Amino acid sequence: MGLLRSISPVRSRIAIRLALLIIAVSSVMTLFITMAQLLSDYHQQRDDLDRQLDQVQVLLPSLAASVWTFNDRQILLGLRAVVNLPNIERASIATLAGDNSWSEGESRSTSVVTRNYSLVYGGRGPDQRLGSMEVTASLDSIYRRLLSRAVTLLLSNGVKTFLVALLILALFRRLVTSRLEALEARISNLLPGLSLFLPREASVPPSEPKGGDEIDRLERGFDHMTGQLRQAVTELQDSAASLRDANGELDIRVRRRTAELEAANHSLVEAKKVAEDAAETERQIRREQRNFLSMVSHEFRLPLSIIAASSQLLGLFTRHDAVAQEELAKITRAVGRMSGLMTICLADERLEAGIMTLGLAPVDLSVLAEELCGEARQVFAGRDIVLRTGGKVVLEADASLLRIVISNLLDNAVKFSTPDRAVELVVIEDGDAVILSVVDRGIGIASDDRDRIFEKYYRSNAADGVHGAGLGLHIVSQIVDLHAGTIEIDSQPGQGTTVSVRLPRSYAQSR
Repeated sequence: MGLLRSISPVRSRIAIRLALLIIAVSSVMTLFITMAQLLSDYHQQRDDLDRQLDQVQVLLPSLAASVWTFNDRQILLGLRAVVNLPNIERASIATLAGDNSWSEGESRSTSVVTRNYSLVYGGRGPDQRLGSMEVTASLDSIYRRLLSRAVTLLLSNGVKTFLVALLILALFRRLVTSRLEALEARISNLLPGLSLFLPREASVPPSEPKGGDEIDRLERGFDHMTGQLRQAVTELQDSAASLRDANGELDIRVRRRTAELEAANHSLVEAKKVAEDAAETERQIRREQRNFLSMVSHEFRLPLSIIAASSQLLGLFTRHDAVAQEELAKITRAVGRMSGLMTICLADERLEAGIMTLGLAPVDLSVLAEELCGEARQVFAGRDIVLRTGGKVVLEADASLLRIVISNLLDNAVKFSTPDRAVELVVIEDGDAVILSVVDRGIGIASDDRDRIFEKYYRSNAADGVHGAGLGLHIVSQIVDLHAGTIEIDSQPGQGTTVSVRLPRSYAQSR
């Protein structure tokens, strides 16, 4: 009952899609497994039938002796013994000349197996072939048993699949959908406050399009709220401009326009209150954004792991199919990008909250750089990524955070350079420090953007055609600061960029 209550209040489109997909995949797998089990059972029962037919040969000598003496009673008794065996319906004997025959039983099945046996009698002289015995065995009973087993397997597996899908539907509703709806409700509660200082036509929410799931509704709520915030800011700017004009006129007409001055002061107080409310709303939005990113990052890790594991498993079964391997490679790259984005979001959350701690340990930077270059070559297939290092370079650092630094710098270098230009990763020693440099020959960074490149969510005009959230370099700079290091950028527009990270060998001595 608890599961049904968690599902019934609101129909979760995402959960229903997931449940239907699970039912479809499980049904196909169940069908194949059932077919394999039935095929195995069929071969086993056919083997049992063949063994029964082979056992008939034990009776051949006595039957041959009875035919030799034309002992009808013994012949019929022997045939009856054969017919009494499981699945045997009819047995008959005919002499070689065809002038005598005996039979027992009746063939009633539509599918049968017939086997002939030669009757040879030796006695005291040479062997003589007297005739043959024909035995008819039924396959209908085997088919009936297989049909009954198939119905049992399909019904039991169908019930299990339905129960599992129902459980997943309830869990998805409780863990994901309910949170999305709560976030949507919070956003909706913010909108009435903005309508106080917006035009009436601007405060009317847009009509809801038909269809869509919980995420679509949340996205529409965000878009509507963003539009209202932009209009609110515009209204505030216009009000401020009008206020400045009014103050200029008041200096000239102060004696005659005292009443207007008081009204303007009152308007200024109201505008200040509105500005404070808008600032608080923006802070609330940022908190909700951090909470949403944290929730999405945590909730998506398990599905991404399942997708990655499933793609690896599919790769084993389709290793001879080049098209399938190419599609699986696309899936693997997409999962890698999503996992990287989740890692960045979680790191940003911990850095913003001030709870990021360093897990210091000796790290061979050359080995780590080689590993990440290999991963980058797989993600950016066909790109030339070169590693230059003088050998083993060891420092005291957090390896997991250094992975984020190197991965982000390589990712930016590849995305902002042309495919025919190589990207270099250089690791060198400099006294008590280690220098990590990423060099590209891409579009470069303008001087106006260079001062703001490490700001959170900042994206230059040159990055409009490149996917990104504006978090990468911001997180890189914070991780470098945690390690008591420095980061520098040397770039010329149209010639390329060199990003150099300098880290101390010993974290304790650098403090």
